[in-house]
Amino acid sequence: MGAAAQWLVIVVLVLLAISYAIQGLVWLFENELVYFILGIIAVCTLAVAYYRQGRSVKTPVDTKAIVAQAHQAEQRLVESRRALEREAEALKSLRLEVRDEVNFEVYRQAHRESRIIADRWYKHKRSAIETRNGISTSLSKMREKKRSLDQRSSSSSHILRRRSSQEALGTQSVIDSLYGALSSLNGEVDRGTHSLTSYNQQTGRLRDHIRDNCGPKGARWFAQLEERKNRIIDN
Repeated sequence: MGAAAQWLVIVVLVLLAISYAIQGLVWLFENELVYFILGIIAVCTLAVAYYRQGRSVKTPVDTKAIVAQAHQAEQRLVESRRALEREAEALKSLRLEVRDEVNFEVYRQAHRESRIIADRWYKHKRSAIETRNGISTSLSKMREKKRSLDQRSSSSSHILRRRSSQEALGTQSVIDSLYGALSSLNGEVDRGTHSLTSYNQQTGRLRDHIRDNCGPKGARWFAQLEERKNRIIDN
């Protein structure tokens, strides 16, 4: 039997199957309307489920935007930290002299600047922690999405498996990028913690130096500073 004859037989069989199926549906509609309606509902339910499954794969998350936002946040923190380091350079060269009432105003201004920089290091550290937490949340979602895609790849139809595998590769790339950003942010948090501790200590040294080495002016300044601090604590 030639190829044309084989195709003809297949076409005839398909048409016969369709004919019998239509006759069966007509018979159900005329004699068993309840089963006919239930069958229609079942077919519609399966079609909707299949459509949703396919749609969830065809609607990928904007992974490029996630990675771009993570790197932008990381870069902002790096620039903020570098600006703080530049501003703090002048304080590093300040020499503290024993019994030095003449430089009281210099030390007082340095104490103020050191306290402001310490506050800014605290805000930098908090910002780094909040950014890290946000990226950690995105990373958890991406890892969950990757697990879901891997499971779908092993149980879906061939077309959906292929789509899921492609999306899984893109998701893994995002995961790798977010891990890199997370590592960088851990470094920023560590640097912020170290610098905050360093400037808090420096602020304390300047405060004590003014109290102990700047005569009556320094003593009055220290007393006023302590009074303001106590008022803030009491309130």
